[in-house]
Amino acid sequence: MITSFLSNQSTQSSLNYQLQIMFPSERISQSTQCSPSISGRIAFAWLKLQKFQVDTHASNSVFLCRTILYNQQQATLSDLAYYIKWIRAIILQYQINIKYQIIYMRTALALSTLAVLASVATADIERGLTSHFSNWLKNNNYGQYKFERTDLVGGAYGGKSSDSDTVDNIPIVFFHGNSDIAVGTQGLFTGMTKPITYFLSQGYKKSEMYITTWGPGSQWQAQNQIHGKEYLTYLRQFTEAVLAYTGAPKIHVISHSMGVTLARRVIKGGQVNADATPYNLGPSLASKVDTFIGIAGANYGLVNCYLIPLSFPTCNQLNGFYPGDMYGVQGLSQYLRDLNNDQIKEGDNVFAIFSTSDDLISYGDVVYGQYTSVWPTVQAYKTFTFQISCHMKLRDETAADQYNLITKHAFKTVNPFLEESAVEGPIVELNQSKAFLE
Repeated sequence: MITSFLSNQSTQSSLNYQLQIMFPSERISQSTQCSPSISGRIAFAWLKLQKFQVDTHASNSVFLCRTILYNQQQATLSDLAYYIKWIRAIILQYQINIKYQIIYMRTALALSTLAVLASVATADIERGLTSHFSNWLKNNNYGQYKFERTDLVGGAYGGKSSDSDTVDNIPIVFFHGNSDIAVGTQGLFTGMTKPITYFLSQGYKKSEMYITTWGPGSQWQAQNQIHGKEYLTYLRQFTEAVLAYTGAPKIHVISHSMGVTLARRVIKGGQVNADATPYNLGPSLASKVDTFIGIAGANYGLVNCYLIPLSFPTCNQLNGFYPGDMYGVQGLSQYLRDLNNDQIKEGDNVFAIFSTSDDLISYGDVVYGQYTSVWPTVQAYKTFTFQISCHMKLRDETAADQYNLITKHAFKTVNPFLEESAVEGPIVELNQSKAFLE
């Protein structure tokens, strides 16, 4: 089985040598940082060998891949050896430069997940909304939204255990990313499980942390997700419900990936014109937000949305991640353009966290000369380089930073989640509307 032979030292050494030949070292170093060991590197390559569709274009020699999920329990060493020979032959034949490959949007998240074949341990938390919160939702006209998401494992989290349960800390509302699940259990699609687990260890309670799954919770539908009325209305209602249920004057908002660009509009409220039929989300909730944290959000779009077909809904020019076709905001999707032009600050304290080696956003997080994960109202941001390169793990391994931001409104000098040898990226103070590279 794949799990057993990957743990064999001789197998690891032999296959790692082959991988160094097959893949440029730069690509390996950037794309496998999610992996805790050499077996992760092997697994990453192995997954890339599963049932490819190769399309070579004379104009740009782009390597387009559509990876099919493969059951790790069905793979054998002979399978791996076969695919290694096969992909090497393809690389030699077409002289493909892996460094410049473009992965289909709907499989990018899947590759991040499958980079580690060994299951990512998920903490033993009590998933779901409490019956107390569910009953309150039904009794206060929120039942129609089905925030519990019982159709998914880990579809939601939060709530008091009883009327006597208290809310002592400022409540947190989490917004997960595209195709993730609130507190999921599979691979790296565990939503906000790790941050929630960390906050529990720091004294937070279930009555003080809330999240519901927006979207289908399937990585295979990532290319179809947009900043549409359905999701924005759903998340706006959930946020308002948490405020009313807890009775708290303020909340914290922690968002990841597409959850950042959704949460920003949910909090800003107001008119949304980036839709076939414009609508209004209601008054701004910014005065009710103490701290807003955005992790790896594509606020200025995604470069890959310029390079791949616009037929992918998530890349559309109305309410998708289209980055524009010129320097600055010209051509940027209307939703993102309106969002960034809205001067309402998302909370009293606004921070961004991202990695310049993010495997999904790619291109150093840069879109037309500016970091896409930083937006005009951000006060300060923190960048990571190669120690956290995985888009999904950035959400998990910055939990200590997230906690420090909501309690002290500042980044820590040392991140206890990282190894001592890891070097942190710079902490940069920003003036409003100046998220540009210098």
